[in-house]
Amino acid sequence: MKTYAIYVCYGPEMREHSRRFWAIKWCFKCRKRLRHDAVFMVPVEPHWYGPHWEVKCSGCGEDHTHFPGTWDGPTLEIDYGMEEG
Repeated sequence: MKTYAIYVCYGPEMREHSRRFWAIKWCFKCRKRLRHDAVFMVPVEPHWYGPHWEVKCSGCGEDHTHFPGTWDGPTLEIDYGMEEG
């Protein structure tokens, strides 16, 4: 009889650090055009999984901007307020 080990990887508990307007986009879950924000998420405790940006719909709070079954990854064009020169 063989035994198998199953490993479940999960990320750390995250909290919202800041939120900025991203775009008015179609949400395939809410089925309407709604405001979407770029949300900067940070881990509650130090972790290998660092801070990152997420897209959140004002209706459902999730990212459903891509047609179901397709995903190119979020393309966040955010002005950080830092200009070169």
